[in-house]
Amino acid sequence: MLVGPSDTDSGGLYDGHVVVRVVNTTSGTVSSVTPTGRGCQHPVQNYRDGGRMQVQSGALHYTGYRYGETDVDISETRRCQIDLTTGATSDASMGTAGFDIRSNMDLAPDGTAWFTAYSDTPGEGGLYSAGAAAPVATDTIVWEQPVFNGLVTGAPGGAPAHPVVTGAAGYPTWNPDHTRIAYTSDHAGQFDLWIANSDGSNPQQITNDTSIEDGSAWSPDGTRIAFSRDIAGTFDIWTIRPDGSDERRVTSGVGADRAPTWSPDGRQISYSSNQDLWISDADGTDSRQLTTGATIEEEPDWSPDGTRIAFTSKTLAGNSEIHTININGTDRRVLLDAEPAYTVSPSWSPDGTRVAFSSNASGSFRIWTMKANGTELAQLSTLGGLRPDWGMAQVPPPPPPHLGVTATTATTGVVSGSNFTVTGKASNTGTGAAASSSIDFTVDHA
Repeated sequence: MLVGPSDTDSGGLYDGHVVVRVVNTTSGTVSSVTPTGRGCQHPVQNYRDGGRMQVQSGALHYTGYRYGETDVDISETRRCQIDLTTGATSDASMGTAGFDIRSNMDLAPDGTAWFTAYSDTPGEGGLYSAGAAAPVATDTIVWEQPVFNGLVTGAPGGAPAHPVVTGAAGYPTWNPDHTRIAYTSDHAGQFDLWIANSDGSNPQQITNDTSIEDGSAWSPDGTRIAFSRDIAGTFDIWTIRPDGSDERRVTSGVGADRAPTWSPDGRQISYSSNQDLWISDADGTDSRQLTTGATIEEEPDWSPDGTRIAFTSKTLAGNSEIHTININGTDRRVLLDAEPAYTVSPSWSPDGTRVAFSSNASGSFRIWTMKANGTELAQLSTLGGLRPDWGMAQVPPPPPPHLGVTATTATTGVVSGSNFTVTGKASNTGTGAAASSSIDFTVDHA
């Protein structure tokens, strides 16, 4: 079922004349519960037993939202608990870390629907549903709800959307096995890097400073997260372990180094810098410029096979397209030009056959997918979406260095059939740092 308040009664939300609508998502039947208390408004969450819901309550109000009442300080806001059978209400302190008054989403206790209260016009509201949450799989995309208003997941051909992180959150990225999401949030009062489970549970803050962190990307082996950090107006690329330890600075430029993406083998990072794309080793060495020209290149994403990078290309006239280019800077191609629509933020599917992106072709920015050759466009989200991340293919770690020996020998001094001396040279034909080494040897056997 789907539950939420309605402000259709005279007096509106602020007066407390609120009716809770309970919608059965299978039959479409609508029933109503009238709270006995006053001031119960925007839905916060349903209790897991399905018999109660919590809503934003009472004193909070926006100037001019209804009848021009005066602002009331947010500290006076309460939570109101509503019994969905009797309508009885009770107040409770808000006190929920990370609660965001701008957008509230929740999954019904029986899992058949989720809801969000949403309005972009004073005096108008709505209740939107998107079906039950699908199990998280490697074909699941995570994206930002515009603008910086929570994280949503969805899969092509499945349930189109499922909220996982509510409140002020954006710039999501999957870890390699799709079990955790890294993202930027100001839940602690500043824009820091956070990590949560794939369903949004167990959120953990991994950076805590006065700078701004965004644009994170998980390394293919899952051991590090690359991100951009703004210190005194200059963005640079950094990496950090998922537990918040071992921060390392990758770039030290004078411009804006942002939107890092890892190569599939984890050895290199591509990023945008001063309107062009660059590539460097993961430690920041051996950097080289990938694109040049009058267009603005942003948001690179490395293909799963490691050969190409998809990116957003913006012209000075304001057009926005999706291009791809070889990692050596050759063979630049226009993958999608949907002018006058804007297309941004490409993300390869883990198998490299499709690309997710954000476009306003249907009015506002929503998540779309297309084949890797730019055909078969399909809209995925209906409620809006920015900065999708499809994740990456799970690449097995490289084998450890091993020694493969070839020897050229001369045998001397054979005595009694089994006593001998062997001299020669051993060369490493395996992999690893010692691949080119060789040694002379002598073996005496008696």
